Amino acid sequence: MNWEKVHLSVAAEINPRSREWSNLSDEDLVSFIPMPAISEFSASIIETKNRALGEVKRGYTPFQNGDVLFAKITPCMENGKAALAKDLANGFGFGSTEFHVLRPRESVLSHYLYYFIRQPSFRTHAKQRMSGAVGQQRVPVDFMKNYTIPLPPISEQRRIVEILDQADALRKKRAEADKIAERILPALFIKMFGDSATNRLLQNLESLS
Repeated sequence: MNWEKVHLSVAAEINPRSREWSNLSDEDLVSFIPMPAISEFSASIIETKNRALGEVKRGYTPFQNGDVLFAKITPCMENGKAALAKDLANGFGFGSTEFHVLRPRESVLSHYLYYFIRQPSFRTHAKQRMSGAVGQQRVPVDFMKNYTIPLPPISEQRRIVEILDQADALRKKRAEADKIAERILPALFIKMFGDSATNRLLQNLESLS
């Protein structure tokens, strides 16, 4: 496919310094999203707390609706912690300083950028470029800025996002089904055969596994 390839910094503003939220008062609510609020399973924001802007505007990373959050510190990055910022209180959020924030430019869909940085290959390359002390290694901003990304037309980006949305929904349903099975199957075995601690049949099966 003869799509244009550009540096990520051309497709998105990396860690933008603009202060659109400065029009809010210190009493206005914004979303507060620490690292634990990002699910490595679903790559989404799973818990949002609202706090007054004056409490969080210093010492935290700002972002807004449509931005993509990418965990830069180990092991959160390797585990796939990333999210698309949406439904934020008053359109703005603040969170961990261990996020890289990517703000898509006009020629890029937020969801397209979100799916791109979720790729295992992207995280593998990011891990190879990490720097810092053991246990506190981080993905440098220069890696983010200089990474090459294919940039298809908006119409093609939409088509890609639609396909990936469907695939992601199937993946999540499968994972949920596996979790349900993990909870239900042990209970069914106990109901059918009794407690494995006292049931000789299951003890024998377990000794063979």
